[in-house]
Amino acid sequence: MSDPVINHTIFGRNSGSNKVNSGVIRKLQDAGFSITTNENKAQFTMNTEVRCGQTLTIFGFSNACQTEVTFINNIEEKVAYTDGLTAPNAGLNIDFNSINFPLCKDL
Repeated sequence: MSDPVINHTIFGRNSGSNKVNSGVIRKLQDAGFSITTNENKAQFTMNTEVRCGQTLTIFGFSNACQTEVTFINNIEEKVAYTDGLTAPNAGLNIDFNSINFPLCKDL
């Protein structure tokens, strides 16, 4: 649930201190998930990838990012659900608001 990866076509990979915010945790809990930071107890792992690049606008070059989430079933070791890439979003931002999160019971 922490450290989403940002891949920028010019600046490269950043997996720094970007944290999944409480709004995303609330969305997952509303979808029936229990949240744990213990990977050994987790049935699913949510991976977040943000792909960023520079686009030319009337104001010059600007960063834009697209977000994708993937849920991995840790027991079956396979992808259970994926959503994204979102529409490009200005700045170096993670766009969780445009992701369609699954219901836990549907996985």
